[in-house]
Amino acid sequence: MTSCFQTLDNNCLQACIASIFDLPLEAAPHVFANGGGWTNAKWARLTDWARTRDYDLVWIEADNREAAALKQSSGHYIAVFYTLDGGAHAVVMRRGKVVFDPAWGGAGITGKPRHYFVFKRRGGLTPAVRTELERWLGPLLPT
Repeated sequence: MTSCFQTLDNNCLQACIASIFDLPLEAAPHVFANGGGWTNAKWARLTDWARTRDYDLVWIEADNREAAALKQSSGHYIAVFYTLDGGAHAVVMRRGKVVFDPAWGGAGITGKPRHYFVFKRRGGLTPAVRTELERWLGPLLPT
């Protein structure tokens, strides 16, 4: 995972996605670029983006039984917390702990996560293995 900090007040989710996927910030989707809350169109944009990389994106509510299993997961995932000013802020977690906050100096998250975003591999090569193979073999066909 590469730490990618947010550059705007509303692109913490974009920075978390870029960090998890080892991408430059602009290569990750910024679904809140035009403001507003969650919509079906924003969710579709994120899930479509994930599918192009052979991942499914799963939304897990914090009080769901699956959320407890995340504490045992060795993979990175995104959690959305409330902030001290009542807003929402995304951070990267692993094994139930915040491992990266994309806000410079931290965003002042409080309480427990509201929900999680988990990228589940659909099959094929992991990004790290694919990158290493392409380094030696050149560009690979899409998996």
